[in-house]
Amino acid sequence: MRNIRKSYEEHGVSEFYQKGVYENPHAMIVQSLVLARCRGFNRVLDLACGNGEVTAALPQSIDVVGCDPFLSSSYVQKTGRNCHTLSFWFS
Repeated sequence: MRNIRKSYEEHGVSEFYQKGVYENPHAMIVQSLVLARCRGFNRVLDLACGNGEVTAALPQSIDVVGCDPFLSSSYVQKTGRNCHTLSFWFS
């Protein structure tokens, strides 16, 4: 996988996500950390949720809402949960 930051600079963030399928190379590590740290949570806001790697690590009993302006449709498709398309980019 190419360096994501470099691709952002070359193509812009929106175009980067339109060009191909993004896979988080650290998904397994992220999921294990989430399981270790989120015990006892009832609700979670998954910011920059991507394809839902963090959400997938959480039990179905937790109310999770995602937020990602670029991969929201992929998140909804993969997790079956709601996702806001809010952006935190400033021009």
